[in-house]
Amino acid sequence: MLRVLFLASALVFLTGPLPVQGNEVDPFWPERDSPKLTTPEWIGEEGVDAAITISIDDMRDTAKYEAFIRPILEKLKEVSGGRAPFSIFTCEVPPDDPQLQVWLKEGVSMEVHTLKHPCPLLQKGDFAAAKATVDGCIDLLSQIPGGKPVCYRMPCCDSMNSPSPRFYAEIFHKKTSVGNFLTLDSSVACILTSKDKSVPQELTMDAQGRERFWKYYNPQPAHVVKSMQNFGTYIEDYPYPYVIGERCWELPITMPSDWLAQNFQGKNNDATVDDWKAALDIIVLKKGMMNLCIHPHGWIQASQMVEFIQYAHTKYGKRVRFLSMKEAGDRLAKLDISKHRPQPRKMAEAPLPEGVKVVDAQGRDNGVRFVDLNGDGHDDIVFSNAERYGVYIYNPTEKKNVDWRVGWTFVMREGKAGDANSIPQIVRADGTNNGVWFKHGSMWVQNEDTDRLPGVVRRITYEQLLKQPGPPPRSPEESLRALRVKKGFVAELVAQEPMVQDPIFIDWDEKGRMWVVEMADYPLGVDGQGKPGGRIKILEDTDRDGVYDKASLFLDELQNPTGLAPWKNGIFALAGGELFFAADTNGDGKADVRETWYVGFNKGNSQHLANGLCWGLDGWFYGANGDSGGTIQSVKGGAVHDLSGRDFRFNPVTREFQLQPGKTQCGRWRDDAGNWFGSSNSSMGWHYFMDERYVARNPKLAVPTLRRVMNTGDDNKRVFPIATQMRRLNWPDAVNTLTSACNAMPYRDTVFGEGYRNSIFVPEPANNLVHREVLQPDGISFTGHRAEDEKDSEFLASEDPWFRPTMARTGPDGCLYVVDMYRLVLEHPEWIPKQMQAHMDLRAGEDKGRIYRIRPESLEKERVVYPWEGEDRLAWDPGSNVSLIYNLGSNNGWKADTAQRLLIERNATEAAPIASGMVEGSAEVPPPFPDVVNVRALWTLHTLRELKSADLEFALKSSLPLTRVHAVKLSEAHLGEEEILAQVCKLAEDPDLRVRVQVALSLGESSDVRVPRVLRALAKRDEGNKDVLAAILTAVPRHEKELAADIKTWQTALKAEPKRAAAPAPMVLTNANPDREKVVKQYGSAAQLTGNPTTGHALYTNLCSACHRLKNEGVEIGPDLGMVAAKPVEQIIEAIMDPNRAVEARYTTQTITTKQGRDVIGLVTEETPNSLTVRTTGGLETILRADITKQGGNTKSLMPEGLEMLLTPQHVADILSYIRQK
Repeated sequence: MLRVLFLASALVFLTGPLPVQGNEVDPFWPERDSPKLTTPEWIGEEGVDAAITISIDDMRDTAKYEAFIRPILEKLKEVSGGRAPFSIFTCEVPPDDPQLQVWLKEGVSMEVHTLKHPCPLLQKGDFAAAKATVDGCIDLLSQIPGGKPVCYRMPCCDSMNSPSPRFYAEIFHKKTSVGNFLTLDSSVACILTSKDKSVPQELTMDAQGRERFWKYYNPQPAHVVKSMQNFGTYIEDYPYPYVIGERCWELPITMPSDWLAQNFQGKNNDATVDDWKAALDIIVLKKGMMNLCIHPHGWIQASQMVEFIQYAHTKYGKRVRFLSMKEAGDRLAKLDISKHRPQPRKMAEAPLPEGVKVVDAQGRDNGVRFVDLNGDGHDDIVFSNAERYGVYIYNPTEKKNVDWRVGWTFVMREGKAGDANSIPQIVRADGTNNGVWFKHGSMWVQNEDTDRLPGVVRRITYEQLLKQPGPPPRSPEESLRALRVKKGFVAELVAQEPMVQDPIFIDWDEKGRMWVVEMADYPLGVDGQGKPGGRIKILEDTDRDGVYDKASLFLDELQNPTGLAPWKNGIFALAGGELFFAADTNGDGKADVRETWYVGFNKGNSQHLANGLCWGLDGWFYGANGDSGGTIQSVKGGAVHDLSGRDFRFNPVTREFQLQPGKTQCGRWRDDAGNWFGSSNSSMGWHYFMDERYVARNPKLAVPTLRRVMNTGDDNKRVFPIATQMRRLNWPDAVNTLTSACNAMPYRDTVFGEGYRNSIFVPEPANNLVHREVLQPDGISFTGHRAEDEKDSEFLASEDPWFRPTMARTGPDGCLYVVDMYRLVLEHPEWIPKQMQAHMDLRAGEDKGRIYRIRPESLEKERVVYPWEGEDRLAWDPGSNVSLIYNLGSNNGWKADTAQRLLIERNATEAAPIASGMVEGSAEVPPPFPDVVNVRALWTLHTLRELKSADLEFALKSSLPLTRVHAVKLSEAHLGEEEILAQVCKLAEDPDLRVRVQVALSLGESSDVRVPRVLRALAKRDEGNKDVLAAILTAVPRHEKELAADIKTWQTALKAEPKRAAAPAPMVLTNANPDREKVVKQYGSAAQLTGNPTTGHALYTNLCSACHRLKNEGVEIGPDLGMVAAKPVEQIIEAIMDPNRAVEARYTTQTITTKQGRDVIGLVTEETPNSLTVRTTGGLETILRADITKQGGNTKSLMPEGLEMLLTPQHVADILSYIRQK
């Protein structure tokens, strides 16, 4: 049998440790499926399955209340054996009022409702007033003879968010000044819903198909007096007593109260009683407790209450029990309250984020809350106190190559309390509860400082907490003002949204029009599902004011376009895994012809697609691999090319496609001297110092690399941003570090001054800047370094974190044009955890984009408009081939390239004599033209097939070394001519190393008997120079018989390593403990030990330097330890003791089996046509492809297991101390 009861009681004052997080007091903790204290478990009467309390609020006038409740009391006596189990929540009444004793004898209890009835209780910044009105009421009612109160109800708890955790922690759980206290509360709303599948739907839904009880919170009901849209102090489907904090039994109010009902459907509505009856039916079914809250203010009639009581008695009889609050408390007091407190959360076995502690130094609540913000079943952390705050998402999956560690490692926000992105304090500076709770998808705050906010609360949704806070976008003008450019220069906007959106790449055609690539579908398509949306636009400056004012949409719906280059009346472009040609044949600015030339470029992450397209002196277009590779084939047929680890080029006239040394991640670019440069996100750039075709000539030659990193200094990854840095999701510890370098492009003009001729500009979008690298010739290559006046600054940096420069290109006017994609989130979703992606606007800024011109302040503005009169004063007339020939002598690289391209497009052989005249002048002393002009003229003649022997003879005699270098290279097809060959051989004695190396390379094309003698002479002159040796060995295939002995000597010398302080050989460890997890736990104590960096240095030298580089010591096989030093100590310990737990993709090894039966295990770092270069624990080894029989990938790290045999936890602490030492 089921019964319903109405009760009230006194409970003992309990003390002891809180079974919750820190000292958290959460009045809203129950969930639908939380453990339940059903009525049969506490009622103490057989057959009783449900209890009912009826209570009335706001009493001050006992006469008024007697008149209203008398019919109700009489009905209760009738059904409860002469008792009237009822409770009155009282404000101010005289304790000696005779009416009180009448009620007490009938079974009525007097309960606490505050003296002044403030709504909300906590308000006006006056906590003391709130406590005073509560304590005063407790002390007042405690003076009623035989009527000591046990329960509290918050004023207006049914109409606003007044029940605050701050109240329960700092008022309810404290005694009054005279030692009085309460043990029950009935202020939390309980709403019954259709989500409870244990209840028939006809009880939870009304006849109109609405939620029977949730409808009362409709924000716009028909008779609404007050909106309840922002109501949050409720629980759902949990009509049971539960414990708040140490000693408070909560008896939640069954909604609606009479106030809430009249607020929705008018006063004294019979539908309210019908819904109460349905609520009772549900609670009887659930064996719960029903607590009805009414008022004598005309919102419900006493007769309607009598009707409800009669319904309960008639339908359920002894299955229900009516009780006062005192009687309910008497029953609950018999229970061991400690067994009913909320159980501590089962914590994940992971360290808390750095600086996050559950309790402070005094053992008080430190403001840490564990909440599943994203609904993945794992508790996340919200942390906030008077000093710091943070929101940390739990990551259950380790993925080291993007620095994802198990634990609370995804930082959504953190910082100092009070900063722009801070969240409300969970605990105050004095250690008290600040009134924060987490429920219903929101963080709620209610205290004395929130009373003027909507709903008297501050509400932050989980969605908002899960969004990484970022600054709002700035207008183009505001962003322009945020740019800080080097002194002597000025930044100007030349294009902005909506004219351009998501620009990543620009070039110009001969008409002065700017072509813009817009990757509008970054990162996952315009719909987030891969839908193409990239565009190519043409911008024009029609009024010649230096600002583009007209845009034509040339192509759209492209998939991830990454580059273009003008050709004839159109462009070549890369997009969607294809390289295609598109043209506008009718002059309307839109493509009406599109022809695919090559297919097979791999798709995927749009940051790693084939990209670029740069004009070469030889009349070919060059492109960057992008790190994705592919199997490339011309649609016209022909050879298939495995792009793999190489870059590429193609001939726009013949359609020939060739592989080039690489691979370059973003942009393969050329300077005026014909040098090619590449880069990756983590490098300022490298120089390709030798053509791959020379190496391919000798299949027996193993050259470790054809590229040379230019800046290898200790600070080669140091950058100086000025914007507030946003946390990198795949590298959260990267601060002021190069992480997204792209398009390292040489400056190609004299407008900036001669000091900039050897400069490369490197955009760094993650750090919101453009870096300048100064090149210094070094043999046949370069070294790089910061400019002397930019030691601790950047050429260009922005205070705007949305500034995302992807290209800094020399324009036709000699100025630097900076392409700003202008996005908030730069990271590709491949590096963003799924838990975070759903709460980020990955396309924020998709409708924006800016292009800037960086101009010397001294440059007249009229010189930045078409036809861009340069310092050379050459007229730009693309319609005249004679003008184009003369523009080969332009100071501006774009003009020279475009002039050469147009001549080749037109096959303008009639202009050849002028070019020959330029070359002829190169032999004069002094020559009339600079080196680069002669070089351009030579290559133009060559590409037009107009290069004559006489031209070469003049150039080979030039006093300019760069002219001689290119003349030697272009002489290869003329080495059968005695005069040419003799001159080339003579240049083996050239004072310039670049010339001598080119002589060795080019003589490999000749079978003349004099070649071996020249090669031997070169080897002797430049003994020990490996660049010369490599060049000589590329030339020997035609002369192997004559040079057999020499070849062996040269090969040995080429392989010899320079003498240096050798790192110790890697140790071979045996008998390693197979339980690596156990080892990691054993060594976890190293994180708490104080290390000695001096001892750590010695240990590093002996044990680590064979495979790791740090502070210019050691061999770089694995990660440079300087780059991992900032990672959490626990992660570094794990990497040391369990290196195979998660191996980054870039450090996975390959096993290469040779014809000699050797297995070489290591990292493939370089590929050439002849060989693979493998980094092993013994150093670099280059293996000829001809010697390889098998090649396969591994999943293990080169780092050995078993270091516990050599290191103690203290040793590990010492090593950590050394590598983290600044």
